[in-house]
Amino acid sequence: MIRINLKREKEPHMTENTNISNLETLRAAHVRERRRVTQTALDSASANKAAVGVNWGQDVMRQQELIEAIDRAIADEQKLATAAAPR
Repeated sequence: MIRINLKREKEPHMTENTNISNLETLRAAHVRERRRVTQTALDSASANKAAVGVNWGQDVMRQQELIEAIDRAIADEQKLATAAAPR
């Protein structure tokens, strides 16, 4: 389970900067989860004197796909913020 602590703004709308910050917080949570899953897989394999199973790899891959999707969302928010900036 991934636990995320996000601070909510008092304003009803969120600024682009807040959106980026929230996405970065979410990304950090998924990186922590990927690392946790990886360590758990290695610990389990070591304790059982066995190879790491395919299911663990799928869990890591799922987390990595989410991280990459969040990276794209961050890049999109940055482009939106740049386009909305006064010139």
